[in-house]
Amino acid sequence: MQLEMKQLFKWALPRIFVLCIVFALSACGMMEPSPTAPGPDSGPISRPPVLSLTSNESLPQICNCALRFEHISIEQGLSQSSVRVIFQDSRGFLWFGTEDGLNRYDGYTFKTFKPEPSNPNSLSDGWITSIAEDQNGYLWVGTRLGGLNRYDAFSGQFVQYQHLEEQPTSLNDNHISALMVDQDTAYGSAH
Repeated sequence: MQLEMKQLFKWALPRIFVLCIVFALSACGMMEPSPTAPGPDSGPISRPPVLSLTSNESLPQICNCALRFEHISIEQGLSQSSVRVIFQDSRGFLWFGTEDGLNRYDGYTFKTFKPEPSNPNSLSDGWITSIAEDQNGYLWVGTRLGGLNRYDAFSGQFVQYQHLEEQPTSLNDNHISALMVDQDTAYGSAH
């Protein structure tokens, strides 16, 4: 099963990346042919209307600019090259969940969070499977074997939620494969 997933990721990720670049370039008008120089009596040049099933008010404003992409790797401070999940929080930080910790990127530097067995306020497991944010700004982090973690950005500490046999109200399993947050609760999907 894991071999099939690795093969799927090797096949799908480059194609998804290329589609994202094509979408970004087309959204900024970079893939349109260059207009010819207007004649002295011609009016202003405008783009033809785009047909859409959604209203313009429901879409974000897209600038007429060139987007820039940077390659981020372990050379820039990422804890590991196998990124399992990427999330942008409400403050603009990019969070990268890897097989070796949680990485927060501010656009310049990384801060890495890893499990510290002697610290109960640290991350419970280094293999990050999912990330979500609730309306209070808490970051919820699902792990492969360590259950669920809630990160408080103000204190810089994690609260660990794990499966405990003696507590029937604890998590059903410590493998969290997906997260969803609504107004009141974080929901984790166990493997």
